[in-house]
Amino acid sequence: MIQFELLDLARKQLPNLDLNQESDVIRLEKILKAEIKLNNSININDVEQLLDFLRKDGGRFAVFFQNKTIRTILNAKGETINFAPFDRRGLSDETLNSFAEIFASNVEAYLRECIRAGAWFSLKSLFINYSFLVQDSTRENIRQLLTLKNKSIIQAIYTHQFVSFIDFNRFCRDAGYYGILSIVDPSYFDQDILEINNAIYQNQETTVERLKLLGEVLYALTYYNAHSEDLQATLANNQPVALKWSSLGQSTSSSSDNHTMIIVSYVAAAIFIIILMAAGVGGVGIFIPVVIAIARLASRNSR
Repeated sequence: MIQFELLDLARKQLPNLDLNQESDVIRLEKILKAEIKLNNSININDVEQLLDFLRKDGGRFAVFFQNKTIRTILNAKGETINFAPFDRRGLSDETLNSFAEIFASNVEAYLRECIRAGAWFSLKSLFINYSFLVQDSTRENIRQLLTLKNKSIIQAIYTHQFVSFIDFNRFCRDAGYYGILSIVDPSYFDQDILEINNAIYQNQETTVERLKLLGEVLYALTYYNAHSEDLQATLANNQPVALKWSSLGQSTSSSSDNHTMIIVSYVAAAIFIIILMAAGVGGVGIFIPVVIAIARLASRNSR
């Protein structure tokens, strides 16, 4: 994989770098070889590989390197990219394909890093606006990677390990995750989504905690744009059920929290009165009605 970030490193000292000019490439070489002596993380072989590419194809592909989003993708660090499209006017299909072939490993590394980090927006932008960068082999590798993630959800549900699974794999209840699947491939994941849906319904006789989590996954599934009309209708019909399940326990928890706050307030007030009584403020008699009132309110709210 060409270490394209080395070019960005050199641009800091050579901001007006013109890859069509041999003199600029020579200056670039001097900068990078000087950096090798200062930075142990820079490998001479990586520098030579980049320089060989620039001398051979740098001028032909200069328009790509001027695009910040493409540079970010080629750096393969998983950094966020925006949704601005790439202007392909004046570029032949041959040029686009040649560039994509050379940097196929960079693009795949970027996609994998985005999946690892859950950067679904960046994935969406790449597959929609920069799809020419994605080689068929890369798309297939990404499909397989996403399929493994889908199968892991199904297995976790059937083996009743879902509660612990979701703590470490939050993508499974992330609507953005399911939304990107149909963008990566319009029909490839229909069967996976159907199997997740079926696994949820076959394992709904469970605890409230699990059913709530399953409801969150079921709701996130509705953001998948199914190729099959039947599956799309199923997902749409699931939404009310998913919302009901995912809201389980909320009202009870809220009521319990409010009750606790009320009791704490009463106890604090009672302690304050006791302190005043101990200090001899106003005598005992004036506090008796207040203490009785607090006791009655606490009794009423505990029912």
